[in-house]
Amino acid sequence: MIHVTTDPLVYAPDSRAWWDVPVSQVADLDSTREAYQRYEGHLAEQKDLVAPAVAPPAATDATTG
Repeated sequence: MIHVTTDPLVYAPDSRAWWDVPVSQVADLDSTREAYQRYEGHLAEQKDLVAPAVAPPAATDATTG
């Protein structure tokens, strides 16, 4: 859990950031179990917005050829 204390009277700029808050995986309600199945389907459709970092190729030493 992440708890962020905020003051509603203090201005904070808008952000393009978002949080992925999943639906509960364990529930007695059919509606919650169905919502989780829809959530899993949406996860499969998500695309990464940031590519993983790739290490640059190792530099070759002129003396080793």
